[in-house]
Amino acid sequence: MRGALIAIAFASLCTLGCPPGSASSEAERGGSPGAAGSQGEGGTGGQVAAGGSAGATAPGGAGGVATGGSGGTAAEVPAWILAEETWQPLPGAAYFSSDCRIEQGRAERLEAPPLRWEPCGSGCERADVVAGLGEFAATAELTSRVVGGESRTYLAVSNVLPETPLGLVVIDRHIDLSDGTTFAALRRTRAESAGGSCLGSLLGEQSLGRKYSFGDDGTVMEAIGLLDPETGAWRWLAPWTPLQQIGIWYRHALEATGHLVVGHGGNLRASREAGSTELVEVDPLEAVSLAAAISTGTQVVWSELERSEIGSRLRSWAPGNDEPTLRATEPDADVCRVAAGDATLATWAVVPDGLRGCDLDQPGGRFRLIGTDGQQHPTSPILDEKLFVSALATWGDHVAAVVHHYRIPDEDLDEYTHVLLAQGGAWVARRIASLPDHTVHKIALTDRHLYVTQTPLGMHYRRVDAVYRYDLASFESIGTPFGWDYEPRSE
Repeated sequence: MRGALIAIAFASLCTLGCPPGSASSEAERGGSPGAAGSQGEGGTGGQVAAGGSAGATAPGGAGGVATGGSGGTAAEVPAWILAEETWQPLPGAAYFSSDCRIEQGRAERLEAPPLRWEPCGSGCERADVVAGLGEFAATAELTSRVVGGESRTYLAVSNVLPETPLGLVVIDRHIDLSDGTTFAALRRTRAESAGGSCLGSLLGEQSLGRKYSFGDDGTVMEAIGLLDPETGAWRWLAPWTPLQQIGIWYRHALEATGHLVVGHGGNLRASREAGSTELVEVDPLEAVSLAAAISTGTQVVWSELERSEIGSRLRSWAPGNDEPTLRATEPDADVCRVAAGDATLATWAVVPDGLRGCDLDQPGGRFRLIGTDGQQHPTSPILDEKLFVSALATWGDHVAAVVHHYRIPDEDLDEYTHVLLAQGGAWVARRIASLPDHTVHKIALTDRHLYVTQTPLGMHYRRVDAVYRYDLASFESIGTPFGWDYEPRSE
C-alpha cells in the first residue's frame, strides 16, 4: 500500500509538464497513477484521450487519464452535445486527422446544467460535476482570477461519454463557480475504430488554457488555446506546431496577454508576440534550476534554486518586460511551491537536510506570505513531519495547501493527504481530511471560499465527481483544528 500511495504522491507532484509516456492498460481503464517524476517534471492534470485504440503516446502524462473504446452502460446523450450547430471548427482545423475532431462550443448553445450546491457539513457545500453528462469526469483544475472587480474561481473538467452515435465523446468544460454555469467548452469526437493520437490536457497549473495533440503519421501536432474568463472566447496560438518544437516542459498560459511561457531547468522562453507559438528566450536561468511556477493570467511567477548551495529566490516576468523582476529571496531554504493571490504570494519552503529540499521525503517545511511590495511576512511554524506539498493557494491573508504525509499505516488513508487551511497572520489553521478511499487533488481560494476537488485512490485516480466549497466566514467550523505538531496516526 505504501508503494501505491507514494506513486500517487509523485503523480500529484507532477504539475508542470512531464516527459512523454505511453498510456498503460490501467490508465485506459480510467487512470491509475503514472510514472514517478522528480520535482517540477510533471504533467498538468493528465490526459484524456478521445479514442478507442490503446497505446497512444501521451505527452505530458504522468498520471494520465485515458478512455478507450466502448464499455459500460450508454446513458442518454443530451441533444446539445450531439447537435452540430453547438460546435464550430478550431482555426487551422485542417491539421486534424480524419479520426480526431476537436471543436469549440458556441456559448449561447451550451446547455450543461448549472452546478447545484448542497450542504455537506458545517461551512461546506458540494456540487456534482458529472450531472448526467457522461459516465465520469476527469482531469480537474481550479483557477482563481479577479474578473470584473470580483474574485472568481473556475473549474476545468472533462466529461467522458464512451457510447454515443458519434463514437466516444469528451466534453472539456470550463465552469464559473460563482454561478455554476459552463461558460466555455470544447468537444472531442473519435470513432471507435480510429487509430492515432487524439489527446487533450490542461495547460499549466492555475492556467486558463488547453492543449490538444493529434496525428497518426508519426508526427504529433499541437493546438494550444488560451481562454478569456470574462468573455469565454478562445485564442488559438499560431502556427500550430509539432509537439517536439515547443517541448513538453513547464507550460503556462498568460490568457490576459495571449502569451505562452515555457520553461525547464535550462532556460525560460515565451511567445515572441501575443498569439504566437514562436518562442524567444526570456532568461537563461544560469546557475539555478526552476523548482515551481504559476500563472496569474498576466505574468508568470517562479521559484529557482541555487545549484551549488542552499537558497532560492522568486522572480516574475510579464510581456513587455526586458528582464524578469526579483520578488523575494530565501537564502536559507529551497522554495518548492509558489502561489499568487490578489495581493500576495505564498510559498512553501524546506530547509534541506541532506538532499535538496524539493526532493521528496524531507522534513522541516514552512509557509510564508509575501506582499506585492516584496515585504516578507513571518513564516508559519515548522512542520517537522516528512511530507511534501503538491498544491498551494492564497488569497488575502489565507493560505491553503494539499499536504501529503509519509508515515502512515495502511488502514488510515484519510490521514495520508489533507488540506491545510491557515490564516497567515497568526497562522491559526484548520485541517480538511481526504474522503474515504480518496485523496485531495486540487484547491483554490477567493475572498469568500476555499474550493477543493478529491479523486479516488487506485485505478480511477484523477477522476472527479464533485467540487467542494468551504465558507471562509465559517473558518472556525471548517474541518478540524490543526496543530503544527500534527502527526498522522501510527501503529
